[in-house]
Amino acid sequence: MNDFSNDHHRFDMQGTIPKLGSFLSVAYQEFYGSAKQARFYSVQEREGQPPRLILFWGGDNPPKDVHPIFAMNPGASQGFVRAWIDSLDPSEAGEEPDTDGSTEIGVRVYNEKWGQVANSPYAFVAIEPVWLVYGK
Repeated sequence: MNDFSNDHHRFDMQGTIPKLGSFLSVAYQEFYGSAKQARFYSVQEREGQPPRLILFWGGDNPPKDVHPIFAMNPGASQGFVRAWIDSLDPSEAGEEPDTDGSTEIGVRVYNEKWGQVANSPYAFVAIEPVWLVYGK
């Protein structure tokens, strides 16, 4: 039996923006949707938390505020996600950490329980800005 014997895969990665492509490749490998392509997206605003971009592989009745996009593989979605991250104001990632080191905006790429996002069986990955902290 291999590691892909169920559909409950969990991942939670964060790092610099140049790692976004690698993170999305993991997300696409782990989900079981239609031809492994994102076909819808949603931006979810959450009180006290950074906004998050959610990618969906399909669904007959997508949740409200879900918008169709052209079918995207990991490479195509990397440009789409990067454009969204770049459009955000750094303050949307929350308060910059107080540190004697340095900080920069990075990305968090993850899913939630049952390998879903926002309790939708059609959502397979969420992306949000995150502050990265570097020590001296």
